[in-house]
Amino acid sequence: MSKKLDENEGVLKPRPGVDPEIRKQPPAKTGDKMPVIIPPGEPGGDQSIQPK
Repeated sequence: MSKKLDENEGVLKPRPGVDPEIRKQPPAKTGDKMPVIIPPGEPGGDQSIQPK
């Protein structure tokens, strides 16, 4: 398994032709930014929740 991972730079790929419908395109309107979730109690976060 380690040799196979080394050959493929850590990516395991299924054999060609196993399931041609397995690919799924990402949603069209995702934008290019990840949402930032501010932890509760932090400035900009929900101040009504106090972390333990």
